[in-house]
Amino acid sequence: MARACAGRIGLRLNTHRFPDTCEAVGLPDRVHDSIRREERHEIVCTGGLANAQISIEGLERVQTDVWMSVIYLRGGTETRRVMPQNRSAILQC
Repeated sequence: MARACAGRIGLRLNTHRFPDTCEAVGLPDRVHDSIRREERHEIVCTGGLANAQISIEGLERVQTDVWMSVIYLRGGTETRRVMPQNRSAILQC
């Protein structure tokens, strides 16, 4: 039986790419102000997020890092720093 790990993912750029096995639930929550741009997505992934890769396309064109936080429904969190020279993160779930 596949392990289901659904969670909310907050990205500070809106050029994200979720794994093909994931589907968004509803619309993203967005916050834009003078110091940050944040999007929060709730996604459900068939087979879970273990070893899933989430990419931020276009990050190589800006000089900023992105903190990606995953809050799993079963408990626990995972945070990854995504940088222009390495635009994706692989989740451990």
